[in-house]
Amino acid sequence: MTGFDVVAILALGFALVSIGLRYWEAPPELIRRMAALELDMANQNETSTRWMKRENVRRARDEKEAAPEIGAALNGATSLRDKKAEIRARIRARQ
Repeated sequence: MTGFDVVAILALGFALVSIGLRYWEAPPELIRRMAALELDMANQNETSTRWMKRENVRRARDEKEAAPEIGAALNGATSLRDKKAEIRARIRARQ
């Protein structure tokens, strides 16, 4: 055996040990499961964010719709429909 053969065998041994340690540290199945969990978490986060935005829009819309009814009641109009009719009548009177 020459010196080159010994060095080649040592290099091959180190390479195999390195690959084995890498596989033992994080097997491919574990990496796949972690990737799937990360994807599920990202989807869940996106879904919850979308639903929270919808909830915020719904609350803002409800508050906005509730506010004119209170203002209309204070001004003497009984409903939002009556208030809109009053505004249309004023616009027609100006024309």
